[in-house]
Amino acid sequence: MDQEDRDHFKTIARASAGPLQGSQKPQSEETSRSGHDRAYLAKKVATIFACYRKDEAHNPEMYAAAVTAVMSDFPREVIDFVIDPRTGILGVSKFMPSVAEIKEACENAHRKMCEDRERERRIQAQLAARDEVYVSPLDAARLKQVSAAWLDRSDPRAQELSGSRPKAPPTEDEKRALTDDAKAAGAAISGMQLRPETLDHMRSVDAVRSMDEQP
Repeated sequence: MDQEDRDHFKTIARASAGPLQGSQKPQSEETSRSGHDRAYLAKKVATIFACYRKDEAHNPEMYAAAVTAVMSDFPREVIDFVIDPRTGILGVSKFMPSVAEIKEACENAHRKMCEDRERERRIQAQLAARDEVYVSPLDAARLKQVSAAWLDRSDPRAQELSGSRPKAPPTEDEKRALTDDAKAAGAAISGMQLRPETLDHMRSVDAVRSMDEQP
């Protein structure tokens, strides 16, 4: 690393350690507004510059300060994932990513991590509920009650895990409509006439079945 590179990264470290121009939020000597260590954020910004040509940033100081401000809004696990060339944007972008691209990458990574944690939480809750049913000594009536509560979503945990709510029982008008539909379907079926070929096939099947049942 020549003297020009050393001076360049010193400039980046100074820029990433300070707030954006126009910001009214004071920062301490050691931490950023999000609580991240300034040296940690400066190292992440230096990693970005180290992966690309220095002249790709029109204004390296402002770029470093903007990227630092963006990263400050996300947890360390998100920053580490996005800035790591093996997993993040540096491994797929052939040119120095813009501030907007880095922000989008952080948002996508953060969203996925939150979704993964939520999915794992729901799985654990479902397993715990299963253990409660199958491990605890429940009698037949209680087991039937618990199962019915899960099926009709009246159990609060079933509602949380499935995202659905219990369906209201049908009204008297709905019951009458269902009954009328069932009667109409029964009348239609009873009035059906089968073709002679179908009747002959059914008789032959019954004859074979009766022969098989004979001792």
